[in-house]
Amino acid sequence: MEMNYSMLADIYNTLSSDESLLRLLHYPPEDLFNTQPDPLSEDLPNITEMDEETKWNIIKKSIKKTKVTSDLTTPQCRLMFYMGRRAADVNNDKYSTKQIIFDVIAHSDYENEDFRTMRITDRICQLLLHQNVAGINKTKDAGGGQIANLPSEFVGYSNVFQFGSGQ
Repeated sequence: MEMNYSMLADIYNTLSSDESLLRLLHYPPEDLFNTQPDPLSEDLPNITEMDEETKWNIIKKSIKKTKVTSDLTTPQCRLMFYMGRRAADVNNDKYSTKQIIFDVIAHSDYENEDFRTMRITDRICQLLLHQNVAGINKTKDAGGGQIANLPSEFVGYSNVFQFGSGQ
């Protein structure tokens, strides 16, 4: 099971060090009337260059390693990732296929302005899909869909990626 820990740690490091993803998770949507720039605008401070405490507070609020939504009460975005199903290879007992689920949650204020869940999902796909981020083989898209039963005014999309790895 050391392989599972290593795989999840690699993914967390990739996600938590990506400036574009952190901006999409943290900064509010563009508002032309209040002069709020797009979250990817160079006019906004780089999160990865902030002091360590501020940077990690943003990361801890925005990226969770468990499925937790009960604390979502203010407009924000969140990425949660966790293990899904595992299927052993019938021809090789040292190999299995594992799913990792990436749930993207956004307040309706974010979603209505710039389709934030899809922007975040697109960035996750750029970072992880068809890459050797973790495991033995490249990641594959194993599906996705809307998330039900979220706190009021939040929407979500669940992305399922498949990884091959040793057991």
